[in-house]
Amino acid sequence: MPNGHKYEGEFNNQTMTGFGTYIYENGTKYVGYFNDGVKQGEGCEYFWDGDLLFKGFYEKDKKNGYGVLFEKKTVKVFEGQFTNGKRIEENAVFSLKSNLKAHC
Repeated sequence: MPNGHKYEGEFNNQTMTGFGTYIYENGTKYVGYFNDGVKQGEGCEYFWDGDLLFKGFYEKDKKNGYGVLFEKKTVKVFEGQFTNGKRIEENAVFSLKSNLKAHC
């Protein structure tokens, strides 16, 4: 694990496996499932201030499958399919009228 990063959660053979919280040096955090040290399954990422960034599914540390991405800078929400961390299908785009203090 890089310096300044923190992890609280389940381990298997000294590797992040199961449910946990990973906090990056900049304060951004991921809360969800890990397998063999990478994001795997359902999880959420949060901005440093606690606002929700992404809610969805991961495979081998990348966004894969259905997810909702919250873009704070443009105040938009994208909902759709992701493959290898990239949005491939946009089902809906919403303008956000309230803050992003949603939870997984």
